[in-house]
Amino acid sequence: MDTMRKNDLQSLILTVNKRNHNAIEACHQYGFEITGDSIVDIGDGFVMNDYWMVLTNLSRWNT
Repeated sequence: MDTMRKNDLQSLILTVNKRNHNAIEACHQYGFEITGDSIVDIGDGFVMNDYWMVLTNLSRWNT
């Protein structure tokens, strides 16, 4: 969060695997919202099937 503030960044975007329910819940608790999804073939039969999770409200992180 300090890096975001120092560089005047307004959002933080994470990709989180759709099956990783613990990570999704943790991100929600920290203020992230699901804004989209991404399905990417990374080769050899593997596919990244993720949500885009965005944090835009930094006010909860005021220290």
